Amino acid sequence: DMFQARLIAITAPPENSTEPGADGLIATAKGKVDEVLGKLKVGEDFGKLAEEYSDDKGSARQGGLLPWLEVGDTGHEALNEAIKTLNPGQTSDVLRSSLGFHLIKMEGKQPSAIAPFADVAPRIKDELAKRRADEDFVAIQKEAEDALPLGTSFAELGAKFKLTSEKSGLASEEALREKLHLSKDHSDILANAIAEAVATGKGTTIPVPLSIKDGIALVRILAASSAHVPALDAVRADIRSILRDKKGAELALAAAEQALPSFSGQETPEQYRGKEVRSKRVVRGAESLEPLGPAPELVAQLFFSKGGWMPQVFSTPKGPVIARLAAVEKPTLEQWEQDKATGYINNYRQWQLTNIVRAYLEELHKRSTFEPNYATLDQIGRQGR
Repeated sequence: DMFQARLIAITAPPENSTEPGADGLIATAKGKVDEVLGKLKVGEDFGKLAEEYSDDKGSARQGGLLPWLEVGDTGHEALNEAIKTLNPGQTSDVLRSSLGFHLIKMEGKQPSAIAPFADVAPRIKDELAKRRADEDFVAIQKEAEDALPLGTSFAELGAKFKLTSEKSGLASEEALREKLHLSKDHSDILANAIAEAVATGKGTTIPVPLSIKDGIALVRILAASSAHVPALDAVRADIRSILRDKKGAELALAAAEQALPSFSGQETPEQYRGKEVRSKRVVRGAESLEPLGPAPELVAQLFFSKGGWMPQVFSTPKGPVIARLAAVEKPTLEQWEQDKATGYINNYRQWQLTNIVRAYLEELHKRSTFEPNYATLDQIGRQGR
């Protein structure tokens, strides 16, 4: 069963809370609830009251309107029970949860039903394809692991499994490792295969599939050479591209520094009006500022800004930036009371738990002794030879 409703939420500490000042916060919240109830009784609109009073800012901007949800999916038993009994158009009594007080006005309900096959056929097809792919993945990986050491050719395996092949071109070991997104273990396997190809002067097929991002790869080293300084003609195009990018960055920084004195106060200089880009909201202490990417210095300085264009140019992955603070949203006491329990306190407890576990493991490691089993190592070595 699905429902859609409007919500007015007034945050307050849980009942019998021992937090300092909890009684005062609860009394204030009850006063707001009584004020809302009084206005509802004289016929004021629920949606407008949600915009004015609700502490659930996400729904408040929509007149308290929630998206369609599954009955019993609110996370609070008192709300779930009320939703089961409310009919469209009805408003609940005041409901209490650990987050505070709630009023719900039911907008609509839909009984559970089996969806028409035509509506869900694409989703079913996609799900079955994923299951089949998972099954095929395991089978291909196992067969490849068995076949490669026996001398089955790379071309035969590719044709059998209908896998496409791609030549990397001459690349450094580091570039190839990053392209394939290899783990540490498989990076070592790749490094050993390259070293073998360099030493023998022959190509070599890596005898196991390498786990890469979103799958596996069968890899053959076609040719390899030891580290060397390449001929200029071989890398001339790459050097030109690097120098163009470097020079472009220098010119952009110089242009930004030259333009900076014209930025003052809140106004944008006339020649730059209409070219401003407003970033997405960011939490203080964040490392990134979209759409610029990582810009920790800019984010930190913004929160110390007293308004107006900032008196320096900031370097970002998108290029040099001249910036000013658009707005700072300070949480209300009610928002803080709601967020600290669900966010900050939980995060701090998780941080504590992580450090406790780490300290415990380190202590176990200090108290442990390790003795190599030379007999087994020697046996493995003979089998490998």
